[in-house]
Amino acid sequence: MIGFICWVLIITLFILSFPALKYPFIPGFLLVIGGIATYGFCFTFDHFGIFFWTVQLFFILCTFLTDYLSSLYAVRMHGGSNNAVYGSLVGLVFGPFLIPFAGLVAGPFIGAVLAEWLISRKTLRMAIRSGLGALIGLAGSTFLKAFIQLSMILTFAAWVIWH
Repeated sequence: MIGFICWVLIITLFILSFPALKYPFIPGFLLVIGGIATYGFCFTFDHFGIFFWTVQLFFILCTFLTDYLSSLYAVRMHGGSNNAVYGSLVGLVFGPFLIPFAGLVAGPFIGAVLAEWLISRKTLRMAIRSGLGALIGLAGSTFLKAFIQLSMILTFAAWVIWH
């Protein structure tokens, strides 16, 4: 019975990691690691050697790089400067606090537009184009982080099945 409860908790943590992708201040990978730790405490950590943890750490580092690099690439492809990239990252962090609900999407857009328009002194049209690039970068990074988290979960499953 305890084993069943542990598996329900592990699977629940894995599932909850995906809705957490939309919140930049709650990394979803923490829930994946929580699921792996739950398995270890309920059953055993013996399956997980240094190679397993190195692979998981690599995935975690990729999630951190994804937000920045996706924004950088998408904003640059739409003619934005470094200021737009930094503005979109600031908007990504503070947007949800300043504009509840809509801040997750509007924050990066507004941050990039304001940074381009006010700091880089670009036209409003170019600033809006950079803001759209920030939105594309946000969507791309969310997709990539979902793929990375799924890779973390599948790596865990493979280790449990084959060890």
